[in-house]
Amino acid sequence: MPALRGWRAARALRGCRLGVAGRPAGEHACGQVRRFAQAAGAMVRPMIFDMDGVLYKNSSVEGQIVQQLERQTRKRGYEETLCQELYEYYGSTIGGLVAENLLSNDEEISSFYRDVYDAVDVSAIKADPLLARQLKQLRKGGLELWLATNSPEHFVERVLQALGVPSSHFSQIVYPAAAHGWVDKSSSRYFARLPSTGCLFDDSLRNCRAFRVAKGDMRAARARHVAREVDVMTLLADELEVVPSEWRLGKAPYLQAKELVDLKSLNKEVLQRLRHELEQTTGDISVLDLGCGYLSMLPLLQKLLPPGRALRYTAVDRDPVLLAAAEPRAERARAPGVEVILQCADAVQAVRDASPQTLIVGCSILDLIDVEALAQALRTYQAGALLYFPIHYSGTTAFEGSAASVAEPLSRCYDESLETRGQLRDVTALYASLGVSLLQGCSDWQLKGDDPLLKQLISFMAVNALGFQPWQEVAEAVVALKAPSSAALRPEVQLHVTNVDYLGRVPRGASRGAAEERREALHPRARGAPRAVAVEFVAPGGPARCVEGPVELQEGEVLVEARLSAISAGTERRMLLHGPGDEPLDATLSMGESTWPMRYGYCLVGSTVEDTGRRRVFAFAPHASHVAVKEDALQLIPEDITDEGAVFFANMETACSLCQDAAPVLGERVALWGAGTVGALTAAVLLRGGFDVTIFDPQLERVEALRQRFPQLCGVTAGAGSPEHGAFDVALELSGSGEALAQAVQMTRRGGKVVIGSLYSKEVLLPLDLRFHRSEMTLVASQVSRVSGALSTRWSKQRRAELAWEMLRELHPEAWIPSRKTSVLEAPEVYRSLLKPSPSSPAQWIFTYDDLRSCAPAST
Repeated sequence: MPALRGWRAARALRGCRLGVAGRPAGEHACGQVRRFAQAAGAMVRPMIFDMDGVLYKNSSVEGQIVQQLERQTRKRGYEETLCQELYEYYGSTIGGLVAENLLSNDEEISSFYRDVYDAVDVSAIKADPLLARQLKQLRKGGLELWLATNSPEHFVERVLQALGVPSSHFSQIVYPAAAHGWVDKSSSRYFARLPSTGCLFDDSLRNCRAFRVAKGDMRAARARHVAREVDVMTLLADELEVVPSEWRLGKAPYLQAKELVDLKSLNKEVLQRLRHELEQTTGDISVLDLGCGYLSMLPLLQKLLPPGRALRYTAVDRDPVLLAAAEPRAERARAPGVEVILQCADAVQAVRDASPQTLIVGCSILDLIDVEALAQALRTYQAGALLYFPIHYSGTTAFEGSAASVAEPLSRCYDESLETRGQLRDVTALYASLGVSLLQGCSDWQLKGDDPLLKQLISFMAVNALGFQPWQEVAEAVVALKAPSSAALRPEVQLHVTNVDYLGRVPRGASRGAAEERREALHPRARGAPRAVAVEFVAPGGPARCVEGPVELQEGEVLVEARLSAISAGTERRMLLHGPGDEPLDATLSMGESTWPMRYGYCLVGSTVEDTGRRRVFAFAPHASHVAVKEDALQLIPEDITDEGAVFFANMETACSLCQDAAPVLGERVALWGAGTVGALTAAVLLRGGFDVTIFDPQLERVEALRQRFPQLCGVTAGAGSPEHGAFDVALELSGSGEALAQAVQMTRRGGKVVIGSLYSKEVLLPLDLRFHRSEMTLVASQVSRVSGALSTRWSKQRRAELAWEMLRELHPEAWIPSRKTSVLEAPEVYRSLLKPSPSSPAQWIFTYDDLRSCAPAST
C-alpha cells in the first residue's frame, strides 16, 4: 500500500454554523407589491442543489453508497478503516483516494466509480412529482438551477429517472469527470466550476463552508445547510424571500400551537358521547394514544375520566425527541390513579403489542400511517375498543374575507398540490375501515390574525404553490398578507380549514377468533352463501388489504377454492402503484375489476368446488381463498405436476412467448436483463435450447440460483450491463428498467433484435443516435395475451399452454427459483415489502391458504 501523506494525524475540518442574512421588510402597499417582486427577481442568484440527501432523502440508498465505498476500498487491498478516515479528512472517500494517488489514472478512477455506484439499488427512491413541478416552474420563472454532486454522471441519471425529474430542469449538472480531473467537493477546483453568485443547498456543513470560502464574497455567494428533516424547497423559498422564514415552526412549537387550536375546535357533541361511552365501561380505563406528540390529548382525557376510575395512559410516538420534550408534562400528570407511560414505537406495532385497550386515540394521525395495517391490527388485537380520532382533514382550505382575492395564488392549486405530494384530500374517507361509527362531527379550524399556526400553514401553502404558480406571484400574495413594515400578518387575514372528529368502536365480532372467521370464509356451505378472503388494492400507491366478502357465481362459472397463488412481482408492483391506466385489463383473463379498490393477480392454483367432485386447476384469477372463474378459462393441471410447480404456469407461458418472439438462430448470443421469475424462466428455456445466454441483474443471489441449476454454463453474470460486455445478437429486457432497455439497445449487434417484455410506468429514454439508425436492429413489443401474428397460423394459445406445461415438467422451477411462502393473511406486509425491495427479498412470493383450511371443522 502506498505511503500516505501524514493526513491521519490531522483533524478533519469542522462544519461551520451558517448565519442567515437579514431580510428587507419589503413594501406592502397594494400599488407597491409588484415592484417588490420585480426588485426581488432582479437580485436572484443561481440556485445550486446537491443531490444525495437533498433532492432525495433515503437512508437505505445513501447507506448502500457508503457500503459499496467500503467494499471497493477493501477489494483493492486497503485496510478497512481507510474509507472512513479519508472521508473525515478530505470530506470525500473517492476524493481522498485520488488525492493520495491510490487511484492514479482515469481508468482506475472510472472503474472505481462504476464498481461503487452500479451496485447501488435506487428502486427505493420514490418519484417526487411535486419536486419535479417545482423545479420546472422555477425554471419557467427565470431562475437558473444547477445540480452539483459528488456522484458520477451515470448515477445522477439513474437517480433523476427514479425521482421523475428530467435533467432538462437544470441549467447545468456538475459531477466528477475525467475532463475536469475527477475533482469533487473535496477540492476547491470543484467549486470553481460553480457560479460565483450562487446559493448552494447541501446536506454537508463542510461543503457549505468550502463553497463560501471558495467564492469569498459572502453577499454574492451563500450556502444553506439542508438538514435531514428539512425540505430543500422550503429553504429555497427562504432564499427567494417568498415567505418569512420565521413563520415556520419547529416540530415541538408547531404541536403546541396546533394544540391550542385543536382544543378550541374539538366537536363538543362527540366529546359528550365519548364521555358517555367511557361511563358505560367497567373497571380501570386504559388508553393508547397513537402519534401522541406533545401529549395534547392527555389533559382532555383526564377531564373525561369518570369519577373514581383509574387511568393507564400509554403515549406512543416514533420521535424520541418529541417524547423527551413531553416527559415534563407526563410527570406533572402522574398522580394516584393516573399512570402515564411514554413509548417510542410505530403506531401499528403498538396496537399489536398492547393488551386490550378501553380507548384508542389518534389526533391528526391517519394521514401519517398505514391505515389498512392499522385497521387489521385493530380487528385482530383490539376488538371492542373505543376509537377517538379527532381533527382529520376533510378537504377544504380556503381564505375568507378580504384576504381571499390577494391569497388566490396560494389556494388556487392547493388541493392539487396535496394530491401531487401523495397526501389525501379527505382523510375522513378512511374512517369506515377502522370500525363501526358511533358519531362524527365537524371540528373546523378558523384561523385569523397573527396566529402562529396560520403562519405555518401559509408557509406550507406557499412552498407547495411554487410547483404551480410563478414564484414571483406567490411572493406577491404573501407580501399582500403581511402587515406593513413587519413579519406579522394583517389582522383581517382569515383561513378556514375543514376537519372531522370520529368516534367509533372496533367490531366485537372481530374477537370471535381467527379460526372462526377463517372457517366461515373458507367453508361457505356451513352458512349457505359462498364467501372469500381476498387481497384488495385500495388506491394508486396505497396499501393492500385482506377483505372478506361474498362470491357470486354467474352462469358458466365455477367456484374454485385456492391452494396457492403467486405474486407476479413486476406487474403487481406497477398495478399497485399506478393501476391499469387508460387500458383495460386483459378481457380474456378473470383478474377482477379495473377500478379502485381492485383485486389483482393471475397465478392461482386450486380445486373446483362441485357436486361431481374436485378437479385440480390453474386459474388466471386474483389472490383469494375462493374465486368464480369461467369454465373455459380454467387450465387442468397435469397429474405429474405438483401445485408448487403449477403456480409458475402463467410465468412459464410468458417465458415461452418471449422465446418465440426472440427466435434466436443457432449459434447466436442472447442477453437478458432481469433475473426475476419471468427472466429466470426465459433464460432456462433458452438454455434448454442450447443457446449462449448472459443474464444481467444487480441481485447476485438470483443469478447464482440460476447458475446452480445450470452449472455447465459460464455465460451467466451479474451486474447492470455495459457495452464492454460485448455485442449480442438478441436482447430481452425483462426487468422493467428503462436504463436496462437503453443498455440492451446499445449492446445489440447490427441487424440484431431487442425484445421488450416489460411494461414501463413512465417515459423511457433510449439512445436512438446515429449508431442506432445504422444498426438496422429490430425492436419487438412482446405480450402474452395473444399469439403473435407471425405464429398464429401454426400456434394457438392452447398449443402454447401445452408447451408451458411441458417446460414446467422438464425444468421444475419450484426447485431452484428463490421463493418464499406465506399466508394470504400476511398480504399487506408482503406488498409493503414489494414496494421497497431489498437484496434479501425472494424472487417469488407465494400465498398459501392451508392455514385457513385447517380451521375448518372435521365434518366438512
